[in-house]
Amino acid sequence: MKNIKTIIILFLFITIQQKLFAQLPTAGSYITNNTMGAFHGTWQWVNGIDTVKIFLATKKIFYPINGGYYMDDLVGWHIYKNGNTIIESSYNSINNVDNRTILGDNFNSLNVAECFFKDITKNKDGELTLSLNAAQNQLTWRLTEHKGMRVYGNGHTAPPSGLTLLRNMVLTKL
Repeated sequence: MKNIKTIIILFLFITIQQKLFAQLPTAGSYITNNTMGAFHGTWQWVNGIDTVKIFLATKKIFYPINGGYYMDDLVGWHIYKNGNTIIESSYNSINNVDNRTILGDNFNSLNVAECFFKDITKNKDGELTLSLNAAQNQLTWRLTEHKGMRVYGNGHTAPPSGLTLLRNMVLTKL
C-alpha cells in the first residue's frame, strides 16, 4: 500500500512538473506584445501641492529562466513631489530599464496592466494595477502591498509597513 502511494505521488509530481515546464518559453525566444501602446507616455496626478508623474513604455526584458528568454513588458519610472520637494523619484533614469520602478504587462486585459512597483523610500515592492478608461486618457492607479508572508535571512530586517505613494489615484495623460 505504501509503495502504491509513493508511486502515485511520484507520478503526479512528474506530470505536474512537466506541464509547468512545458509552458515556459524556449531558450533564446522572444515574446512580443504590441498591445500596450495606449499605456505609453507621461501621466500625471495633482492634488493641492502633491504631484505624481509617471512615464511608461514597452521594453524588451531578459528573463534568465529555462536558458533565458526575452519578453516585451510595460516598464515605467515615477516622481512624487510635495510642492517643490521631491519625496521619491526614478524619473532621472527614464529609459534605463535597470532603474525602472514599474514592471508589468497587460496579458489578461488590453486596458488593465498588472505590475510590480518599487517603493524606493521603503525599499520594497508593491502590486500595482493600472486601468485605462474608455477614452484612454485617464489611468486609474491601485497600489497594494504584497500579500503573503516574507522571510528575511541573517542581517536582513523587514521593511517598514505601508507604502510611500498613494494607494489610489487617477492620472491624466499629458
